Amino acid sequence: MLVYSSAKRAFLDDVRSNLISEQILEAMRRRGEGGVSTGSTASASTSNAS
Repeated sequence: MLVYSSAKRAFLDDVRSNLISEQILEAMRRRGEGGVSTGSTASASTSNAS
């Protein structure tokens, strides 16, 4: 899924200034796809404990 859209120069600037992850998370939040629910995190860690 593509969530980051910008010109190459802006992309490189975001990477160099360590802003790329925040830019991607913000785009995901705007689309209603950001964040991790606590329920899925708890069940994933429980299933990995075995």
